[in-house]
Amino acid sequence: MHITKKRSQFITYLLLLSIILSWSYGWVITKIGLESIPPFKFAALRFFIGSLCMLLVLLIFRAPLFPKGLWFKTIILGLLQTTSVFLLVLYGMMFINVGQASIIIYSMPIWSAIIGYLVLKEKISSRQVIGLGISLIGLISILGLDLILSSNWNVILGEFLLMLGAISWGASNIYMKKNFTSSNKLTISAWQMIFGTIGISIASLIMEFHKPINWSTEALLIVLFTGIIASAYCFTGWYFILSKVNTTVASASLLFIPLLSILFEWMILGKHLTVSTLVSVIFITIGVYLVSVKHATQTRQKKKTELSLEKTNDV
Repeated sequence: MHITKKRSQFITYLLLLSIILSWSYGWVITKIGLESIPPFKFAALRFFIGSLCMLLVLLIFRAPLFPKGLWFKTIILGLLQTTSVFLLVLYGMMFINVGQASIIIYSMPIWSAIIGYLVLKEKISSRQVIGLGISLIGLISILGLDLILSSNWNVILGEFLLMLGAISWGASNIYMKKNFTSSNKLTISAWQMIFGTIGISIASLIMEFHKPINWSTEALLIVLFTGIIASAYCFTGWYFILSKVNTTVASASLLFIPLLSILFEWMILGKHLTVSTLVSVIFITIGVYLVSVKHATQTRQKKKTELSLEKTNDV
């Protein structure tokens, strides 16, 4: 039985590693795909394929097929988490490199903490305040230095759009936490992706109606990878990970994605780190760690204390 448990843990962490690598690699091939496919059409194709796969996942795992009684809230979540985030991210990636994009978007926990404090009145510890401050230095370094050193306003626009995407992602997390606590996460994830895809498709028809797609084998494989692997497989695997691994480990694992994305960008696209990117990745990584991981540890310890008190009262 001990061997079976070890094997189960090994498979779980192997799955976690595959998700981290897939999401990191996905950033680089998305940048390549945008050379052939307009950003909104790319997002629509990716999540159309991802949505079909997610419906198949619901059938395989015998999860509820529909978010009964939560249709309107699921539509709002889809517009926040898929439509808004990925329209901003993919359009912004037209102007900046993979390293900058991944660093800015994974500042999401910072915005989740701030929005959680404002909306849900969640307490922010002194450690989190320090983390927010450090992360802010990182964001200022990447946005401020580029503003000073770069005369290319497209780069500034791209970074600003990615930051809006991170804020939207953070807001969607708080919205989901507030409205879907007891709901089946696979069902909600599938349907928010479907509604989000509809929103992206409408934007694509309006903004990119006359923009052609330059299809090639490479472009097709990139769309299939981002739709099947980076969307359906990774989202499904992530929910499985959250049920098996403590929140601290799960949160910490996300910190590797910007770092690996930068590594893949260097290996595949030959891009080198800039000073602003290096400074920002250090500060934002430390800040996000303090905001998310330490907060998760405190939450887990609080639950253990409450459970211990309950047992003491029962005695």
